[in-house]
Amino acid sequence: MLIENFIPLKKYISRYRKKILMGLVFLFFTNTISLIAPLALKYAINALKNITDTSVLLKYAGLILGVTILQGIFRYFMRRILIGVSRVMEYDLRNDLFAHLQKFSRSYFIHTKTGDTM
Repeated sequence: MLIENFIPLKKYISRYRKKILMGLVFLFFTNTISLIAPLALKYAINALKNITDTSVLLKYAGLILGVTILQGIFRYFMRRILIGVSRVMEYDLRNDLFAHLQKFSRSYFIHTKTGDTM
């Protein structure tokens, strides 16, 4: 996608830039933490070769579980923020479109097909 496609949305994006930035921070943490789980799994599998104490495996299991829970929390807030902002932006866009359509005269709608207006 080209950046030119977002130019008409600039005023909407700038209006909610703080929330978008916060959502992107949660997105960064979600993706960063998702890299830790496979690494912990790798060490857990390697620990199986030299198993002498099951407490080591329990530590890795707890680490994997904790990372997964933390990832889920960050993903929840990321989605909540970014999807919430997208809904508010959609609402603003619809209201602006409706306000623009109301500026047209009645004769415009008589002479113009609905599909052409859409």
